[in-house]
Amino acid sequence: MRLEEVIVKEDALRDQIKYLEGEVAKVDAERTKNDNLQSMHNADMNAFKNKVKDMEGIIRQRVHRIEELEHLISMNNQTDEQKQNELNFWNGKVNNMRRDLEYQQQFSQNMIEGSEKLEREVTSLRQALDMKDKNQELLQRQI
Repeated sequence: MRLEEVIVKEDALRDQIKYLEGEVAKVDAERTKNDNLQSMHNADMNAFKNKVKDMEGIIRQRVHRIEELEHLISMNNQTDEQKQNELNFWNGKVNNMRRDLEYQQQFSQNMIEGSEKLEREVTSLRQALDMKDKNQELLQRQI
């Protein structure tokens, strides 16, 4: 009986060994699968990291470009303000010169009118003086 028990136990052990070898094969397959998944995960992570770095570089470039454009806009605004101030200055000068010209024209017109009035008065006074001179001559002739 002993021999039969040993044979039964050996058969049981062989079955158990076959079962364990099958389990080991399953574990090895799972390990290989896990290793493959880990490799794919690492590859995906590396690709993702590279994509993030590329995007960060693009963002840095765009931020730099935005800063440049903001600086250009600021410079253009300052230039526009300076030009507007200069334009206002020259408009003020033109308005002052126009006003001065109008005053000069008005003064000249008044001077011309005054001069014409004086000429008329002088002419009138000469005629009056001539008349008096003629009257005086007549009076002296009569005397």
